[in-house]
Amino acid sequence: EARDIVWPVIANDLAYTGQYWNSTGFDLWEEVSGSSFFTTQAQYRALIEGAELAERLNTTCGPACDEAPAVGCFLNSDSYWNGRHHIANINTNTQRSGKDANTMLGANAAFDIAASCDSATIQPCHPRALASFKQWVDAWRDPAEYPINEGIPSNEGIAIGRY
Repeated sequence: EARDIVWPVIANDLAYTGQYWNSTGFDLWEEVSGSSFFTTQAQYRALIEGAELAERLNTTCGPACDEAPAVGCFLNSDSYWNGRHHIANINTNTQRSGKDANTMLGANAAFDIAASCDSATIQPCHPRALASFKQWVDAWRDPAEYPINEGIPSNEGIAIGRY
């Protein structure tokens, strides 16, 4: 039943993802037009898991899932990495720092208990994910931007959030 009823719906979504993964769009907050780290990470996981599901259902994912290696390569390239942290959105017309919760949310959404820290899915324990998390938290320590955290020692927790 899953193969006949559910799979066609999933396959349609995977076909769209496989065809348009490298197109710009809006980030998950719908604020920035460009290429979103979170979105690319979610697309990669969807294509990988779609191929696995197709195999379990004894069917094929088709050309859509064949795009997974290209998505994974792009995700792990330096396109989203500036040497210190993941850049939340690229190919934009903004002057933002690139530090954003979407890189942390992406790592959490991609979490796989069986994956290694160096997995191409960029797990929360991946060195680049950890570096990005530290850079993002440290940005919240700036008292000019976030006075709520002023005077809190670096070894203590601070308030962080979306804005």
